[in-house]
This record gives sequence, C-alpha cells and structure tokens, in this order.
Amino acid sequence: MIKQNTLFYTYLDECKKNFFTTEFERKDSKHEAYNFYSLSSVSFESDYYLQQFEDKWAVFKKEFNIPDKTCLHFAEYKKLLSSDHVKNIKIAIRQKEAIFSSESSINFSEFENVINSSDGFEEKEKEKLLKKLESFKNPEDLSSCYVEVKATFRKYSKKILSVDEKDIEGYRLFLNSDGTFDIVNVHNFFSTLKELLKTSQFHILNTDYINLKKAYLPLRKASEREKLTNPNILPAKNLAKAEARVVMKKHLDILIEFLISNNFNGSTYLDENLPDMLYTKLRFDADGKEFEAKSDLKMAFHECLTTGTERFEQKTAVKLLDEIRFIRKEEVGSGNIPPHCGSELVDFLCSLVCSETRVSYLTKIGVISQEDFPKGKYSTLIFEEEELEDISFEDIIEDKLFLKTMIDYSEI
Repeated sequence: MIKQNTLFYTYLDECKKNFFTTEFERKDSKHEAYNFYSLSSVSFESDYYLQQFEDKWAVFKKEFNIPDKTCLHFAEYKKLLSSDHVKNIKIAIRQKEAIFSSESSINFSEFENVINSSDGFEEKEKEKLLKKLESFKNPEDLSSCYVEVKATFRKYSKKILSVDEKDIEGYRLFLNSDGTFDIVNVHNFFSTLKELLKTSQFHILNTDYINLKKAYLPLRKASEREKLTNPNILPAKNLAKAEARVVMKKHLDILIEFLISNNFNGSTYLDENLPDMLYTKLRFDADGKEFEAKSDLKMAFHECLTTGTERFEQKTAVKLLDEIRFIRKEEVGSGNIPPHCGSELVDFLCSLVCSETRVSYLTKIGVISQEDFPKGKYSTLIFEEEELEDISFEDIIEDKLFLKTMIDYSEI
C-alpha cells in the first residue's frame, strides 16, 4: 500500500558502446552502420533506500576493503576476468615503477627502451614520441616536466596495453595480503554482489534507441557546392534533436507509467490517485561539466514539466518528477553524505540490461540470430578458470525489470 507523500529515488545511467556492440560489429561489417544509445534507471522507495539499502551496500564494500571515498568502477572490475588484461596491467605497473622510481625522478632511458621495444607504434609515431621525450630532458621546471612525462606514459599505456589508472586501481582492490592478484577475490566480489541484489528492493527501467549512421548535406553558403558528409550518428545535427534528449523524454514517459502503476487483483493497472501520493527525485550518473549529454538530458526533463510526455499530461509530470541532479564520481562513496550508492548500482546494471534488451529486440526483428547472440550471454560474467563458475545476472534483470521500450529509426 502506497503511503501519502512517498518519495522515490531514481538513479539513471547511459550506455552507448559495450561488449555486445563490439561483437555485433565484428560479426558483420554492415553492423558498423548501427548506432545505439540506451538509458537505464533503478528506482527505490526512499525509506527502504535510506534505512536499509545504503547500509547493505556499505557493508558489501567494507567486506572487500573498498575505501569509503571510492566510487566502484565495475567496467574495470569486469575486465579483470581476462588474464591477458591482467597481464597487461602487471606490465604497466612494472614499467611505471621502473620509469618513475620516485616522485621527482624520471628514468628517460627506461622509457625510451619501453617505446623502442613496443610493436604497437608505427615508426613515425615512435619517432614523434621519442622526440617529445627528448624535449623533456634538462627542464627548467622539474615538477611540470614530471607531470607531462607521466601524462605521456599514461597515453602510451592506454594505446599499447589498453590500461589506464582506473584499471590499475581496480586491479589493486583484489590483491592478496602478499600483493599477488587473485581472480578468486574477483569471483567472490561478484558472487556477493549478486546475492545482495537478489534480496534488494528496486525496479529497473530501460529505454533503447537505434538508428543508422547516415550522410547528410550540411549547412553551406549559397555559393558552395552540395557535398555529403561522412556517415554520422546524428544526421542533420544542426536540425535534429540529440539522441540523449529523445531517449530521456521517452524514459521519463515510462518512469511515470512505473510510478502510477498499482497492483490490483493480481494485475497491474494505472492508478489515477497515485500522482497525488508519490514523486521521485532523479539522480544521473555523470562526470560534471565534461558530461556531454547533460544539456540534452536537462532539456528533456524540463520539456516534460512544460508540455508533458508522449502519453502523460504536463500536470502529471509536474506532480511526479520532482528534480534532476547530475552526480559526479567524486560525490559517490560510502564515506560521503549522501553516499549515492544507487549511482554505483545503475553503473553496474546499465550495460548488462541494455545488452540483453538490444539482443532481444534485434533477434525479434531478424537482424541477428539467437545462435550467434544467445539470450543471457551479455548479462553473464564468464571466468576463464574452470574451477570458477560463471556468474549470471540474467535472473535478477528479469525479476527487477519493470518496463523496457525501444525507439527504432534503423528502418528510416
């Protein structure tokens, strides 16, 4: 029974490319023309969220010795399932320690050896990088030089080893007391997470958007000749609404449906009393000013408050959608007030959920086959070690997914 003035917290995240889209494009070169954008959200009743879920999440993080101020980066943790990736992280750490033996010294010859022995650079790139290193020697300002050389190493590490600082931080969370990495620790982490989610009370919504990258005729002067652009994810970008704006407005439409749905005699119905009894605060997982979709998402939110959604009146939206805030990673963590653990949860679930909804839809319309893209594959963490069971989150997604919808412009 919904109580008067029930508050929900709704945490949202976006997903563009992920493991599924990588395999989808690899399967057929024609698939490279497809563009995907998805929004997923998790909604909690505030009393449960504040009084129970936050505590459960904090206990979970403490069990795995995750610092209070640390925001979980699940993408980096999932990559640890690859032994090749773990090997590259170890290489990056060894190289970094050899080049930067202290906070003020740089072993240039070691860095040069690393670059020269790398097969990932073309000769011109290698020469350019070595020349850049040479320019850093004998600097007037040692501290600024140190910062720049470190930045150069990070670029090298990302390009050649596909390893960045987040990967290294994630790797170090799962070390044994003797400093060795143990994949069993990663398995225990995700197994415990699954049990936590099974017993938690929240609802998932998902909205997918698909279109084809197309060329278009851009703005030009009257004297200029017509010339097509390269295929673009947003044809006629000076005229069209950005995908984030379109998807957010659709997602708010199904969020309203979720909020005003009531179970009656074993079935779910829209309840006209509910807009006067509850509302939600939206929190979007974002990276501050650098988050490119922020303006479009805010615009979609305010459009709903001004004109309503696709199906629901403006007055309904105003009653139910209280506010939207964009949460930066540094605001997230058990030691923060509030900890915004919902942001960490949706960060984990978003890619898994939209992978499954994308596969389901594309299979349904005949773009892919179930044999090539089996149901449940992309919501399962697959471990290379035979003694470790794979961990599937498919059952949790099916249990918690309240609504999903698709915006398909791929046939236009």
